[in-house]
Amino acid sequence: MRASLSKVWDLRHIGFVLVGGFAFAVVNIVGQIVAHQLNSAVPVASPYRFIKYFLLGAIASAFLAWGGRTNWAARRRILPRLQLNLSAFAIFVAAWLIPLVRFWPAVAMNDSWAVFEGPLEVSNQHPLGFGIYLTGLTAVGEFLFGSQAGGIAFASVVQVLLWSAGLVYVVDALNVMRVRTPLVMGFIVYAAFFPVVGDYAIALVKDSPFMLGIAMLSVMLVRIFNSRGKLFTRPAFVALFVVVLVVISASRNNGTLLVLIALVCAVGWAKGRRKVAALAGIAALVVGAIPAVISSHYAGPHKYAESVGIPLQMIGYTIKVNRGCLPPDDLAFYSKIFPLDLWAHVYDPVTIDSVKYNPKFQWGYIQEHKEEFPKHFLSSALSCPRNFARAYINHTYPYWTASGNEIGSTTQSTFTQLVSNETNYEYGYTATLRKHGVVNQSQLPQKADEVFNASWLPVLKKTRGTGAWMWGLVLIGVAAMRYGRRDVLVSLLPSAVIMGTLFLASPHSLVFRYSAFLTLTVPLALLLLFSAKERREVATPN
Repeated sequence: MRASLSKVWDLRHIGFVLVGGFAFAVVNIVGQIVAHQLNSAVPVASPYRFIKYFLLGAIASAFLAWGGRTNWAARRRILPRLQLNLSAFAIFVAAWLIPLVRFWPAVAMNDSWAVFEGPLEVSNQHPLGFGIYLTGLTAVGEFLFGSQAGGIAFASVVQVLLWSAGLVYVVDALNVMRVRTPLVMGFIVYAAFFPVVGDYAIALVKDSPFMLGIAMLSVMLVRIFNSRGKLFTRPAFVALFVVVLVVISASRNNGTLLVLIALVCAVGWAKGRRKVAALAGIAALVVGAIPAVISSHYAGPHKYAESVGIPLQMIGYTIKVNRGCLPPDDLAFYSKIFPLDLWAHVYDPVTIDSVKYNPKFQWGYIQEHKEEFPKHFLSSALSCPRNFARAYINHTYPYWTASGNEIGSTTQSTFTQLVSNETNYEYGYTATLRKHGVVNQSQLPQKADEVFNASWLPVLKKTRGTGAWMWGLVLIGVAAMRYGRRDVLVSLLPSAVIMGTLFLASPHSLVFRYSAFLTLTVPLALLLLFSAKERREVATPN
């Protein structure tokens, strides 16, 4: 009987591996075909590549299946928390100060400096919460050190300290959950020295606090799930939960949806402590909404065009390749948003930026007629379903193709200069900052600088884009479902929600900063999968 059960179990395991490899190969070959049609420089799909993708997918699936099915022994004791946390904090600070000193006084992008110049004026496009954070820190730094360069450097250093404290909480949570000691130590080393994590830890961009908040929320939700909300009896945890939710909702426009979902889940899992969980979540929503209310009053409502990037891409593609299938009423409406011939000319398959930042794009018209836009979009989609579907595939393929671009070859993905995505250095933000004495100047010794440039920078630039990390999320999620690891699925929930919003409304699918949080949350989920399942607390009556 045992032999037959073992045989069935082994067959299921083999089936999981084969299906995982086949799915990985098929999806990535489709992505390769799409990429080649858009850019002839991309290699053509071939049987060799199919076999290569199949083997990669099968190996990854076998690795995850081995980790998921192994009966890991639970660690009997928690490591000394104070010693571990102080050590982790020191390692994070020391590791991330190296790239900061190399790119001194800061790295950022054009959006950051637009916010820096007038956070309230641009708050209908860039979250005011981030503007308050950035300008507040730099103002304190300028007061202390007497210069704008000093203020910007102060903001960078404080952010490194905040990131270190945030990831120390993650490390402490893994320790308390009795994740295996080598895995905890491995996460510390990974987070400290993997260049992408270090780059976002020092970058003064709105995605940086958002990324940290997502990582912290991922482990907080697991702890809430496992304890059935028992942690809501601790004021310190409640306060931190509120702060993390506020950071997420105030840093990015799609953060509010995640906060709402996290609130519902926390209340559902909290059992006898639902009132505290609900009050904490509601408090976070209220506080997080304050910057948006202020922004709406002074700068007007959020720009509607920012929320319909992918629908605009579908329209643009259809105008370019098959304009005749669009209903005349819809074409008349679209022509008032942007000239149709120009739209067909500037259409870019992976970004709406070439359209919406064209001087002829009518921000005001689409804003004033946003109630009409869904009606016309739906009418066009029903008339031209194949064109709209192809446009969606063109736009989103970098999100589901593991063989996509290295992030060093894409815009707004890595940050190694004050204005990392600027091309007009003579008249742009770089020139403005230079007038105030703010320029990038390495403070490392020459030999250390050469070693850094030959090691840290190439790894940063060659890191694979969103698709590879998305496949990590999917494969870990499937393995977690296969082996009944609900705690792993809970840890992936925040990432899945945000990636879902990107699949619906991403303005630029090659920009890695939108999904950089995956470089923390996917490894965290992997650690949980490869550790003993923590026993959930016994439910208590309401």
